[in-house]
Amino acid sequence: MPPTEIVTDRRLAYIRLHGRNRADWARKEAGRDERYDYLYRPDELEEWRRRAERLAAKSDALYIITNNHFRAQAIVNAFQMKFLLSRKKQRVPAELIGAYPELRSIAIDEPPEQKALF
Repeated sequence: MPPTEIVTDRRLAYIRLHGRNRADWARKEAGRDERYDYLYRPDELEEWRRRAERLAAKSDALYIITNNHFRAQAIVNAFQMKFLLSRKKQRVPAELIGAYPELRSIAIDEPPEQKALF
């Protein structure tokens, strides 16, 4: 089913980023992790940003749900979408940046943790 931008009730619009792992989604032998193993590329997220802005203009509230959960990819894409829509750097956990260095460009620079001297 292709993406649509239909608002049936102005009170709420909803986008669900589920992943596009077409190679394994319908493969009978594929397990859950293989089916959900997908990280949206920047150009794909940009397409969704434009759709989100159009939907937000037609509705009172817009929710974006990320569901491509393999190896924390849903939260990675959630931080990226939040940055694209707000243009504000995000407070991204250091562990996530360690696993996904591409998040560094959208992360707030946190001061180094202060160590006690005694």
